[in-house]
Amino acid sequence: MELFRYLEKFSHMKDFVNTLHDQEKGKHYRLYAGINRNHIPCEGTFTHFKDRLGEKLYNEIFHVLVEIVELLGMISYKILTTDGTLFHTNARYKGCTYFCNDCNFIEFKGVIKNVRQRVLFRLKNPEKIIPGKEIRIKLPCPSQKFPQDKPRPKIEVLSLFLKEADPEKPSVFNGIFELEKELHEAHLDLMVKRGVITGAVMGESISNDSFFFRCPKLPADMEARIGVRRDPQNPNRKQKIFGFNAVIDTSVEMDLGLELPVACSTLAGNAHEGKHYIINREQILEHHGKTSKIDLADAKYDEHDNFAFSRSHRAIPVIDYNPRSENISAAALKERGYDRNGWPYAPCGVLTRPNGFDFNCQRAAFSCRRQCVDSKNPEIRKYINQCPHWINYHASRSICPFMNFPGSLRSHSGYRPPSQAQSPSISG
Repeated sequence: MELFRYLEKFSHMKDFVNTLHDQEKGKHYRLYAGINRNHIPCEGTFTHFKDRLGEKLYNEIFHVLVEIVELLGMISYKILTTDGTLFHTNARYKGCTYFCNDCNFIEFKGVIKNVRQRVLFRLKNPEKIIPGKEIRIKLPCPSQKFPQDKPRPKIEVLSLFLKEADPEKPSVFNGIFELEKELHEAHLDLMVKRGVITGAVMGESISNDSFFFRCPKLPADMEARIGVRRDPQNPNRKQKIFGFNAVIDTSVEMDLGLELPVACSTLAGNAHEGKHYIINREQILEHHGKTSKIDLADAKYDEHDNFAFSRSHRAIPVIDYNPRSENISAAALKERGYDRNGWPYAPCGVLTRPNGFDFNCQRAAFSCRRQCVDSKNPEIRKYINQCPHWINYHASRSICPFMNFPGSLRSHSGYRPPSQAQSPSISG
């Protein structure tokens, strides 16, 4: 049933379930799945099914489907692309990015004594009692992920209020906080408005008891995080997504005009996506024993380990350059000796061009091709008469082993970055 949903491109599970229940539209799905109208699964059934399977077994099933398509001759693995896609979780984001497991068990020692003292203070000053006004209990944020250079905020863990007593239905919280006698005389009841207690340890006295609370900003899905992507409606703006990142490897079949997914791994929305380049490739090796000839990826995967992994399996990595915080001005590039593509500069300052590749030794050759002859730059033309490489057939020539220059690109003058070369269905 899950496979039918993806093959028919249902964006939401709710739409697919509604179609299953439709007498006409859903009859083929029910027939092929072997179910009748009395046993149609709901949205919760699909969710529990995924939870029972777990990511590992779900991935095993996925690779069985990939193998079936491979046996049909539709997957060659010659060109593999890697890209990540952010998708929302079903949980609601509540405004905190530093939540952790500690936020589910915020300890307050002596909470009964604390609340009791606050209520007694109000009972001694009846003019200050406003029915319905909240009595808020706050504690410092316990998260281990909170930045050390920022002051920790106070978290509201419990909110109570006083109201007129109901003789037929007294509040149970009067007894919990040991205020039955005092509140009965004042004709008031103590009520809890907000707060989630996740545990309690009772001591010998009310000053030693410990209650554990859940932070109100803690989302139901604690594995999800906020990721950032370009807004599909406006590429100039960034869009925040609270959820996960699915890193998908796609086999590009040029002859068939198809792009078929062959590996997938899931991580938190803000996790480091570049590390999953190798994880996905190892999935393909483990389940299918295949390697690619060309690996295509965008700048998120510009890491030396990714280049080394592809080349160790005799593939050509074409990964977009990620400048990060580097100075990539023309002067800075000349000073370091090579440009964004890893092409070296000649001694005169001219950018050399690719001039062959030794596949066995995994090294690229570059030459200046005497560009100074046609150059209009006087700083370059003055080197013509004194260039020591002029006598050589290719003039100035450089050899760049990929072991020393992992980011070098085997390409030509018409090279385009992978982010521009990918089709819309590949680039997320």
